[in-house]
Amino acid sequence: MFVWADAGCDTNALTEKAMADGMLLAPGCLFSPRQLPSHRMRINVATMEDAAVWRFLEREVGAARG
Repeated sequence: MFVWADAGCDTNALTEKAMADGMLLAPGCLFSPRQLPSHRMRINVATMEDAAVWRFLEREVGAARG
């Protein structure tokens, strides 16, 4: 149901970009006991039916990885 993915970038910044594009993602820090910034994010693959979200992640995470 959930996949933990290494985004290769600060997921707080990534989720802010997603919000600007009208998408709601949860940064990894929300799932950390200390709420520290993280490169990892939890993705609910069971409910990710919107292809625009996958395109956004491919574009943004791909750019972060170079």
